[in-house]
Amino acid sequence: MKITILTFGSAGDVIPYVSLALGLEKRGFRVVLAAPSNFEEYIKNAGLTYHPIYGNTQEILNSEQGKKLLAGGNAQSFVKEMGKITYENRYAMQRDTLAACGGADLIIGGTLMGFNAAIISAKLQIPLIDAYVNPAFYSTKEFPHFMVAHKNLHFGFLNRLSYSIFFKVYAASLNKEINEWCRTLGLKTSAKSILKKVIDQNVPVLNGYSPSILPNPADWPAHVITTGVWKADGNNKLINEPSDDLKAWIKKGTAPVYFGFGSMPVLDPKAMWDMVLEICEELKVRAIINSGWSNAKGIKLNDAVFVIQNANLEWLFPQCSCIVHHGGVGTTHLSIEAGVPALICSIFADNPFWGERITKLGVGKHIPFTKLTKTKLIKTLKEMQSDEMRIKVSSLGNKLKSEDGLTKALDFIEQKIHSAPVIVLD
Repeated sequence: MKITILTFGSAGDVIPYVSLALGLEKRGFRVVLAAPSNFEEYIKNAGLTYHPIYGNTQEILNSEQGKKLLAGGNAQSFVKEMGKITYENRYAMQRDTLAACGGADLIIGGTLMGFNAAIISAKLQIPLIDAYVNPAFYSTKEFPHFMVAHKNLHFGFLNRLSYSIFFKVYAASLNKEINEWCRTLGLKTSAKSILKKVIDQNVPVLNGYSPSILPNPADWPAHVITTGVWKADGNNKLINEPSDDLKAWIKKGTAPVYFGFGSMPVLDPKAMWDMVLEICEELKVRAIINSGWSNAKGIKLNDAVFVIQNANLEWLFPQCSCIVHHGGVGTTHLSIEAGVPALICSIFADNPFWGERITKLGVGKHIPFTKLTKTKLIKTLKEMQSDEMRIKVSSLGNKLKSEDGLTKALDFIEQKIHSAPVIVLD
């Protein structure tokens, strides 16, 4: 049986699906993983069949325009501008996603591909299962939609309302593109959004984050589950091993603070470098800086700071005393699993949601990136040295280690594969 997985976005939106694909192939399925062109080498090196989806997300996010949009921290503005980019490239993306699903017996719709997957399901008469790394498309009274509010709205009906607001705005932003594509494919269009049709037709949904961090809501139907993170051994082997220099530096002194600003929209890299160096001096701590946004050229460093371009975070995080990162779902889980307190400096989208979640659980802190200052950073890092927080994050980390999200996801797919619906657009 052939399965096509569609996904789009940054590394956190693609790498989990590599694990999912590897797990499916190990169970005897033939898998095609369709993703942006900047992930071609990674996916092929995993031994998977790759199909391109037009667009290089890394180039978009690393462009000056992309950095400025991220730095603004305004999700609505970012989604609007990204929508313009995808609309301009819609014909190529539609062509690629449709081609990727040719001959498939099942489509798995991943991040940012829910609408494409549903339309293709209707056109090619292929059953559909959705798989996401965030709680994006099923409403609940237990927490709000992360694109509308990151803190609990306290009243269940308000939390549910946040999903209705998001669905309405998101569907409206894509309505023109969707109707145009449906007409081109000879499919019917209607006032009811495709998302609503997917929900009404009980498409199975699996969410790839930990139920120990965010439990499956009691008001979700049985065909929507939270599995835990998808991690396959073959995927982990693709990550570069730590250098001998890094290993030796780690052993020389106390556990360092990790600053993972590599994915953050740093418009003034030198100022950020200087702030980290000053913090290290004032707190008398060592630091590892992931310099994905810059290099150290022209910046005076000292023995207390080690600079890396990328890292095997599963190996590195347990060596650290604190993790400072932007709050992507994958990094959030890795920091907790390592048993190390984290400070999330959120940008937008799901980042503040996970920042508030770890704060509520007592395993970390949250400061929006736009409000980050040296004073706040120093104060928060001091607060995170408490024994109480370390005990809590260690306990929660052990729970995450005991989870097998991939097996649960694979079992769910095999259970639903013959009953998953073909989308009807009537």
